[in-house]
Amino acid sequence: MLPVASSMTDGCWMWRSHWLVDITVDLAAGRTLVIEYDGSYWHADKVTVDIEKSRDLLAAGYLVARLRESPLPSLAINDPAYAEFVVHSAVPAPDATIERVKQWALGKTHKTR
Repeated sequence: MLPVASSMTDGCWMWRSHWLVDITVDLAAGRTLVIEYDGSYWHADKVTVDIEKSRDLLAAGYLVARLRESPLPSLAINDPAYAEFVVHSAVPAPDATIERVKQWALGKTHKTR
């Protein structure tokens, strides 16, 4: 696992030369999961940046899980390596949310027959 708020770069990125990511987790088979937390106050006007960042991370081969605080809209990214999880600041459930992210990520690192 890399430190929280890591600066990452990749030559295939189209939108920026580097991105600051919230959390990275090294998974089995050499995959890396990037977890982004999108608070409704800070990300209210950042839909375009959030989409660009997600697309760059996906292009570099990362699994991307975004925790989008209600009432933020979905980024509507259709990629099997991408997932959004709605979180609620008024009724936080961090353990349940992390378990949902974990189960999704584990499903992406195991091959199906």
